[in-house]
Amino acid sequence: MATPNPPKLSHVFHLRGHMGKDTIKAGQHRSGPHRHITALEGGFLRGIPGTRGEGLDATLVTGGSDWILFDESTSTAHLDVRTQGRTKDGECVYIHYNGYLRLDEAAEKFMSWSPAAKTTTFGEHHWWSAPNIEISDPKFKWVATTQFIGRGRWFREGDVQAVEYEIFEVTH
Repeated sequence: MATPNPPKLSHVFHLRGHMGKDTIKAGQHRSGPHRHITALEGGFLRGIPGTRGEGLDATLVTGGSDWILFDESTSTAHLDVRTQGRTKDGECVYIHYNGYLRLDEAAEKFMSWSPAAKTTTFGEHHWWSAPNIEISDPKFKWVATTQFIGRGRWFREGDVQAVEYEIFEVTH
């Protein structure tokens, strides 16, 4: 039976989280994977012009982290990221997402802070997230009841290394 109206994706936000250089390798988790914790040191969440996200411009602040569980048997990093920030109007933003990244050569270069690490392209990696976003600004209360999916890539500019996501709203 065919689905009469499959879900649609609309690119509404762009998210960038700056990676800290210190990663804590906390060893093997009791279920087998290894825990790696990387601090986030800034970044942004911006709305895409012409979408429901238009007008959102938040700066992420230091204090968030990525609590990765790395499964060596599948070369997969299971993501658990939490970060926060403020808009230019002083409104609060909180972002939490789970997801996964199949590690490849580009990921290994980024995670080891190799000078050879370069910005990659969205869609180049098997890298997905399911962000939950909370915003205190009444104009963006709709995000609390919206399903999002993110597609990741690596970003490098000068000394800044970051994870970046195209964030899509799932609609009917």
